[in-house]
Amino acid sequence: MAKFRDFQPGTRVRYSGKFLRNTGQMTGSAGQQVFTVTHVRGEYVTVDQKIHPGGDVWTPEEHAADPTLAYTRIHTGNLTIVGQLDSRDCP
Repeated sequence: MAKFRDFQPGTRVRYSGKFLRNTGQMTGSAGQQVFTVTHVRGEYVTVDQKIHPGGDVWTPEEHAADPTLAYTRIHTGNLTIVGQLDSRDCP
């Protein structure tokens, strides 16, 4: 199980190498995406990337109650801080 990381709002993050390898995304743009953490909720962070309109499962009432639902949430075990060496990124 991935260990919990203490991300703070404003931290620039990217997908970890281990996550990209395990999901078969070693080529393409996913490995070069950089996000900024906007909210932290336990082991999940909300980043500044909007959810694709077709992938939205929330009702307008739920969006009104929690505006962060329109943004992507990612488990902290799948992220690494930009510029920080992560041992999971080594082959």
